[in-house]
Formats: sequence, C-alpha cells, structure tokens
Amino acid sequence: MDKLFKRNLNKLKNTLEELDNSQSPTYYNITENFRVNGERNYQVINLNFDQEAGGLWFGDALDEMLKDISYVLNGFLIESMDQLELISLKPLQARFTFMDGFILINQVVDANE
Repeated sequence: MDKLFKRNLNKLKNTLEELDNSQSPTYYNITENFRVNGERNYQVINLNFDQEAGGLWFGDALDEMLKDISYVLNGFLIESMDQLELISLKPLQARFTFMDGFILINQVVDANE
C-alpha cells in the first residue's frame, strides 16, 4: 500500500465514522460496474468498513448488502484494487477502481432524491 492509498483509506474511514455518528441516518447510492455483472445500483444506510486479513469488508446499518453476497463492496482484497479516489468528502464521493471495473460510493444529500 502506498502512502496516498493509506491516507485516502484513513480519510474515507474517518468520514464514514463521522457520518455514522450523526443524529440522522446517512444514505449512500452505490454503483458497481464490472465485466461479470455489468452495472448494478443499490442504496445503503450508514456504510462502514473494517480492514483485516488483507481486505476491506463493508457493511451497512440494515444489512442490505448481505441480501446479495455477489455485491463486490461486501468485501475484496486490497491487492485487487488499482486505485482509491476520494472525489469529495462533503458530500462523500469515493471511487474504487479495479482491473475489470469500479465501485462508486455517493452520499445522498437529500434522502428524497
């Protein structure tokens, strides 16, 4: 892991934790686009992750992601990633890039959108 990746990963984790600790739920629109499954979109509440065993393991407040274990965001090895780009911290927008696709995380500013 290079320094930029570590810095971006720490910023992402801290931002998700801050948003998770707020008084109201935080919604995220997730887009996964990979050769195998094509483009898939879903929404989660209060996204979080842990880093262990060389991977990133994501979860959400209502376990929506576990309803489809084929979602790549459920977990992946860090070495399988090409890049983590923090596009914006307020509102949060992050992009994980892989050799065969990407995951885009967008914080929903207004849950009615």
